[in-house]
Amino acid sequence: MHIRQGRQGPPPSPILMPQTSTPFSGLATNLAGGLRLCLFRSLAADRFRFGADTMALLLLFYLLASLATDYLALAPDAQFNTYAAQGQALRLGLLISALFIAWRSIAPPLRIDRALVVLLSPAPFFLVLEALLFRLYPDLTAQTYQLAEALLTAWWLGVQWWALFTLDPQVRRTTLRYLVYLLFAAVPQLWLDDFDYRFWLQPDEATENPTQQLANLLSPEQVYYQQPILLGQTLIRLAPERPGRRDLYFVGFGGWGDQDVFAKEVESASRVMSDRFTDDARIVRLENDPRRADTIPLASVSNLDSTLSHVGDLMDKDEDLLMLFLTSHGEPGRLGVQMGKLGLLSLHPEQLRIMLDESGIQWRIIVVSACYSGSFIDALRDENTVVLTASAADRVSNGCRDGNEYTHFGRALWAESMPKAGSLLAGLRGSIDAVKRREVAEGLEDSRPQLHIGSRIEHWLEDARLAQ
Repeated sequence: MHIRQGRQGPPPSPILMPQTSTPFSGLATNLAGGLRLCLFRSLAADRFRFGADTMALLLLFYLLASLATDYLALAPDAQFNTYAAQGQALRLGLLISALFIAWRSIAPPLRIDRALVVLLSPAPFFLVLEALLFRLYPDLTAQTYQLAEALLTAWWLGVQWWALFTLDPQVRRTTLRYLVYLLFAAVPQLWLDDFDYRFWLQPDEATENPTQQLANLLSPEQVYYQQPILLGQTLIRLAPERPGRRDLYFVGFGGWGDQDVFAKEVESASRVMSDRFTDDARIVRLENDPRRADTIPLASVSNLDSTLSHVGDLMDKDEDLLMLFLTSHGEPGRLGVQMGKLGLLSLHPEQLRIMLDESGIQWRIIVVSACYSGSFIDALRDENTVVLTASAADRVSNGCRDGNEYTHFGRALWAESMPKAGSLLAGLRGSIDAVKRREVAEGLEDSRPQLHIGSRIEHWLEDARLAQ
């Protein structure tokens, strides 16, 4: 190899060289480069084209790809989501901000606009692959769905690493730099799991029902301002425990305020519990109900935490029992919490376990009525706890529609089994048979309700009756 002698100077960085292509040819070049990155093919940074016009076209192409792939996943029944543009703007804004912070922290010499071009060029191909997978295999179980998502995420992170190596070959020897990048890039995406930025939705998701219309009219500031007062008024009315008597405290949590069926279930459950096993002075209702937003505390994660803490302070930990009823929509490992535009956060099983443990409540019955609610059992089960879920971890439950009095599981538990049962455990067990009968009669897929009964609480409940 011959080296020309003469005046020496630092070689120009290929990613800082001026670009002369048109924006559209630059877009094609960048997409070709992105495809090579997806296949982990060798690629130099100077194979990309940069500039404000090219960057704008790449972002526009990404949005169009998202628009098309969202439709592909749901066609022909897809309906356009008018709120998607806001969600997409938030998503991209957070991602770009995170990347800016990461690159300022770990690679200051590199231009952020050039880094974004290289990192975003593979993104449309990821969207297409994800849409094709779930379009071709729509009946995946929850576990298979989670595995496929994990594999796609692992592949995408690998592509991002390869893109970083394209920009900076030293990244191969600086794993810590890459981990810092992942921290900044991944956190906003995890937070955005609670927001829906899909362009296309199923018809029942896209059409606003009357309850959802009311929820969207609420003033977030006013609702949030009222919460300390409403929750305080509710909790101060709770009666303390009675020494020598086994008291039951019931907490109902109706999480999805854009459909009224969940608030109705909490109300029905409270009536049944008051009639059979406790009294109104030991019942707390947290409901996302736009019709009663000024009289009933929100079913929010923070309100639930405060309620469990207060109930734990009132109870005799050795002789009193908590029954917690949670009803909402669900996904694997998550209970949905929603009301209009309030931006409420979902409830995760590990969060709930921490709340219960910190409250000091020893004896617990927890009922989770939602799709995929069986995914809550592992985090909540112990020898002092009963956990009943409306479905297995990989199954959906049925009947979650606005205007319904109950979900199918809620009807089985609160209208059919519990009012006639001789004990709490008998009522819980009976609901499983009742919901199975309904599903068979209506030709629905078996939701497979799950029941865990800890050995200690089973004996504890059998040894003494609850006081009323």
